[in-house]
Amino acid sequence: MFAPSFIVLPLILLWVINKKTASYFYPFIYVTSVFGIMYSIGMILSPKLQIMHKHIFTQTTLNSLHNDTQVTYFLSGIILLKILLIIFYPFNVSNKALKWSVFLTIVYLFSFQLSP
Repeated sequence: MFAPSFIVLPLILLWVINKKTASYFYPFIYVTSVFGIMYSIGMILSPKLQIMHKHIFTQTTLNSLHNDTQVTYFLSGIILLKILLIIFYPFNVSNKALKWSVFLTIVYLFSFQLSP
């Protein structure tokens, strides 16, 4: 299974291609970034959470890191990226943006059910 933050990568590419269309996913970017920051801080502070993460999200870069220092630096970089996304991603909280973000969340949850 892949983490929800992997969906953000194509949205960053969409931002480069079409800023207006990308703005419809701002609520998704915001929510995943806020939760991702809290989750990353939790993983830095709790090795038990790192172990749980490795079992749930098997296809992440974090699973290939074996040194605690590498994990801390990697997660710190992720936190910085998420803060930058919250600040610079095109802002849009219209009804249409909320609908597209909810749709994207449903697609992710559906794909979560289909993955082995």
